[in-house]
Amino acid sequence: MNYLIRFKGYLEEVWGEVKPNEGKVSWPSADEVQGQTFVVIVTVGILIVFLGGVDFMFGRLISWLLIGF
Repeated sequence: MNYLIRFKGYLEEVWGEVKPNEGKVSWPSADEVQGQTFVVIVTVGILIVFLGGVDFMFGRLISWLLIGF
């Protein structure tokens, strides 16, 4: 039972620090979130193309080594 009391105290402490406009955490603005989301989507797209190309090339290389010889 002591664990539940300690856990409740922990949650109250955390909420006091992250509470919007009152806590210690600085929340990003909507424009910042939108800009960062765009950067993440573009980065993931670039990585998809790059890794897809590497996978394709390794697949061709392995096929050439196994079948081509």
